[in-house]
This record gives sequence, C-alpha cells and structure tokens, in this order.
Amino acid sequence: MPNLKQEMDLYLQELLKLQFKASKGISHNVTKGTLREKFIKQTVLGQYPKLLLKSGILIDEEWQSSQVDFIWLYDNARVGNFNLYEINDCKMFMEIKSKATHAEMLQLNQVAEEIHRRAKVQNQNNRIIVGMFCYSTDALSKTVLKKFGFKYDKDLQGFESYNSQKDIFKEIDFIISLNISDDGNSSPYMVARDLYGNCTLYVDNPVIQYFLNYFK
Repeated sequence: MPNLKQEMDLYLQELLKLQFKASKGISHNVTKGTLREKFIKQTVLGQYPKLLLKSGILIDEEWQSSQVDFIWLYDNARVGNFNLYEINDCKMFMEIKSKATHAEMLQLNQVAEEIHRRAKVQNQNNRIIVGMFCYSTDALSKTVLKKFGFKYDKDLQGFESYNSQKDIFKEIDFIISLNISDDGNSSPYMVARDLYGNCTLYVDNPVIQYFLNYFK
C-alpha cells in the first residue's frame, strides 16, 4: 500500500524544485534569492505553523555571525526590530544557497564552530543546529559527499560507510541538496550529523522528510 506521508513529502520536494526553476527568469538576484528563501520558510511553516523563523544575525556580546537566511528561534526569543538575535535564543542557523561552493561550505564550517563553541560556553545543553539548504552545488554530488566522509565505490555502485577521517566539515550538522541539474538525472541527498559527530547519508526519496524531522 502506498505511503501517503512519503507521497506528500515528495510533493513538497517537487514544489521546491519547481519554484526554483520558475524563479530563474527573475533577473534581479536579490529578489530571486528572497523569493526562494521565503518559499522554503513557507514550506516549513506549512508543516509546523507555530515555528518562529527569521533571517538576520546571531549576536553574543561583541561577536556577531554572518547574515543568514533562515534562523529558527525559541518561542520566547527576543525578536525586536533589528534582525539581531541572541545566540541562546537560536535552535537552528541555516544558510540557503542556489549553487553552493566549496568555499561557502568551508566558511559555514568556521561559523558553525564559533556558534557551537559560544553556545556551549553559555549553556552546556544548547546544541544549535547549523546547516545548509542548497538547490545544487558547483561540484558533483560524489565530490561533495566525499568531503563529508562518504566515498563512492564504483564496483558497488554506492557510497561506503561514513569515514570521520575524511570528513572536513565536522562542524556542519546537516546539508540537504535538491541536486537540481540541467539534465534532470541527479537525485537529491542529505547528510545529517548526530550528537556523537557521526554522519548518516540519505539518498532515498523524498529526502525532504529527514530535513522536516528537525522541526518536530
């Protein structure tokens, strides 16, 4: 019997891909990026209406993060009018990229390390989830996943088990890529890191279900 929940998640995943393609015709990059950001938030809020989602900057004393597109805050967070949010009010810090690059992932890894360190100093139990949602990457998925510790085995036609020694992005808690390509033959994937630092690779569709599970 068909799994209706998975069918609905696949529907949401396809809508995200279609919105990305539909917005390609917009020449103003800031407007195009804002529309994509809003659509992702609307998709999440459609499943979890009570979430407090913002864009802006995290702050902690004299430190501030980079501007980010997607910040999930605790219900009682201080919001204000300046798009500045205290680090201990944050549950998730997520960048949204149309075509993520290696340099952007390295930068996010550095920001994630600082966020994790500062959050831990202030509250031992506050693990802020730091990740990336991208529609595609400038490198092939096999190359990206290798940097997260998953090597592709040509003989097995699949990825080997997670190897932490090959993982160069140990501070990034997740990455989800819709892996949109011109030929349409690439499949979405997601890497999720657990509390012990080990990663799991999800390639079974719809991978959006694993992303949405964060908000339960």
